[in-house]
Amino acid sequence: MQCQANSKTRNGGEFCGVHKECPICYDNKRVISFPCGHEICRECADKWLEKNATCHMCRKVVKEYTPSFVELALMALYLDPDAAIEGRSPDINPVVLAVLAHGLGMNLNIH
Repeated sequence: MQCQANSKTRNGGEFCGVHKECPICYDNKRVISFPCGHEICRECADKWLEKNATCHMCRKVVKEYTPSFVELALMALYLDPDAAIEGRSPDINPVVLAVLAHGLGMNLNIH
């Protein structure tokens, strides 16, 4: 639902065309679009992206996130727990690591 403008638009319509109802807070505000096309107001987007790297609707990654060394180490430990016990480097398939990272809302560019 779009907001009603205080004045008529150039084409004579009664909606401003800029403000739309945010699907999170339901206020009529200026919205932004994520790369996937879903829209959200700036305030809700800022709050959402503090804790998430994905779209609120389709869960596609919309924010690049570089995991810290600790996060990568924990993922490696999860994927090859015996490596630490045996004192060797983890034997991890890069594709599996990328899938795990994506599931956690991280986007790893592994070539």
